[in-house]
Amino acid sequence: RFGLAYVRDGRDSSRRYWSLVLGK
Repeated sequence: RFGLAYVRDGRDSSRRYWSLVLGK
């Protein structure tokens, strides 16, 4: 359950998360 949701939302979420981390 978490694995699928993480990978599915991870692709989009990861991009936003990395953008904030790298942008910082």
